[in-house]
Amino acid sequence: MMRTMRRYRIAAAASAWILAAHADASACPLTVGFAAQQATGSHHGYREYVAYVDGKMSDDTAITFELALANRMVRVDAPASRALLFVVPREDATSVRIVAVDGNGSASPGSCAASTPFAFRPTKLTREFFFDDEAKWIDKSGVTALPFDGPAMATILLNDFTVKARRRGLQGAAHVVVAIGPDGVVLDAEVFDPSGSVDLDDLAMEAALSLRFTAARLPAKAGGGAIGGVDDVTLTFTPGMTSANAH
Repeated sequence: MMRTMRRYRIAAAASAWILAAHADASACPLTVGFAAQQATGSHHGYREYVAYVDGKMSDDTAITFELALANRMVRVDAPASRALLFVVPREDATSVRIVAVDGNGSASPGSCAASTPFAFRPTKLTREFFFDDEAKWIDKSGVTALPFDGPAMATILLNDFTVKARRRGLQGAAHVVVAIGPDGVVLDAEVFDPSGSVDLDDLAMEAALSLRFTAARLPAKAGGGAIGGVDDVTLTFTPGMTSANAH
């Protein structure tokens, strides 16, 4: 617990420049709400990243993403999905943005041309998460985009922490990133958007570690198995209730 609780001070120092990349002033109907490195390939060290998409989309929506790699930009198409996995062979990715949305009502493909990149969160939470980078669904010559079922929160209210917060006179909200095992148990946590109160942030991380999720799952074409994942959670403490809201 002490190792986990100290980590938010490092995350706080980096949060300012990460948050600066979140705003999207374009007319794009969809935005990347959160993105992070999620796992490492067990055979070749490929990188697996996750991105969660916000906004209104329909079944026929097609999304074009642009990933910034070490020395180049790569565009990749994906069908409508709230959660996307990107597998990058042998290169690090630094950011992702939506550059086109097609088949989404009145949105035109060019409406996302000015969208702002979302920096992939540099987190160590999932350093022990691995995936099979020899799987047949992975494009070995380029970036793979795979829709998947993101983790779903099974715990929403945290009554024990309402009492703890009241006793310590703590109120407010903290934004926490959690690493979720394939069994839905939260393995680690770090503060992503500090609340301004060290005590509240410590309590938020303690609460985050008590959360339970329905684990993320690959689609049927990729085996359908449960996987470890990363998600962002907002924990809100009031005198009468403690609530958790995941992306």
